[in-house]
Amino acid sequence: MPIFNPSESVISTFVVIKAENVNIGQASVNSTVEEVIQENHDRRGLTITNTHSSNVYFDVYEGILDATNYMFMLKPNGIYEMPTAGAIYTGAFYARAVSGNGEIIYREFTS
Repeated sequence: MPIFNPSESVISTFVVIKAENVNIGQASVNSTVEEVIQENHDRRGLTITNTHSSNVYFDVYEGILDATNYMFMLKPNGIYEMPTAGAIYTGAFYARAVSGNGEIIYREFTS
């Protein structure tokens, strides 16, 4: 199950990810839908942090991203951790900020 933060409750569950490399990156977000993380078939894990001052919507589909059409949403300073059990999604991620210009930071674990 993905972890969202800030949260009223904190769950401390750690899963060992067998990865050889960690790629740290950042991407700009604004009110336009943009690809923020590229497809990577070697992906073994992914963590995304919203460092922007507004909510950011994410999806694996590059179409409309808004308050009703999104995969997950991160509040300011929120963190998303991709589930690592079973098959992991290796395609691209798209994002759109509710307002203004900002950034997200990600850590991608690869083999």
